[in-house]
Amino acid sequence: MKQLFLIILLALTKSFLAQSLPVVSEPPVHVLYKFYPNLVQLSLSNYDYKEYILVNDSMEVLLHDKNGIRLSPNNFIVKIPWLNKMDSVHFELFDRSNMQESLKRISFKIISPPDAVVFIDNVLEGGRCSKHPLIIEASAPIDAPVKISYAIEFWTMEIEELEVFGKGSKFDDYAYSVLDKFPSGTLVKFRCRIIDELEYAYYHEAKFYLE
Repeated sequence: MKQLFLIILLALTKSFLAQSLPVVSEPPVHVLYKFYPNLVQLSLSNYDYKEYILVNDSMEVLLHDKNGIRLSPNNFIVKIPWLNKMDSVHFELFDRSNMQESLKRISFKIISPPDAVVFIDNVLEGGRCSKHPLIIEASAPIDAPVKISYAIEFWTMEIEELEVFGKGSKFDDYAYSVLDKFPSGTLVKFRCRIIDELEYAYYHEAKFYLE
């Protein structure tokens, strides 16, 4: 059999999964993320026209996206349950025309997706922010191998003895009036409720210092 080269991709779009997807890992380390739909794509040599399939007796391997559209040949969606306690999973690779003999065992590490980080006006948490910031937002860490969309539902800003509550990504005049009371270098703490594109929500704490 001609050599198979594997590229592991994470499907992070609510539309058609075969569109521009970021590379998560290349051999020899394969990674699947818990909770998210992982698109596993076999990248074959130019002269290999066979259709292959991945099999795991306890893990569902999907050949269609959530809209029922058939994926391209040699593309599969694997979703690892959030409560899964395994740290790895193994799949057998078969030629679809001969399901009697496994061609190869492919192993994946199972890891949790990266937590979001908070930015204020493009300043990463831990940095210095303006007393009149325009926007607070969450995103995947810059060096994360996946691109997940996040939104901040609401947040609490704590600065010494005062607290300010906000919704969404904007600041209001009251928040500005509180920030104006404190000198440069004052620590500002945020507790944000973050929700991702699959509607998984959690709290994240971030610190900034006033300019």
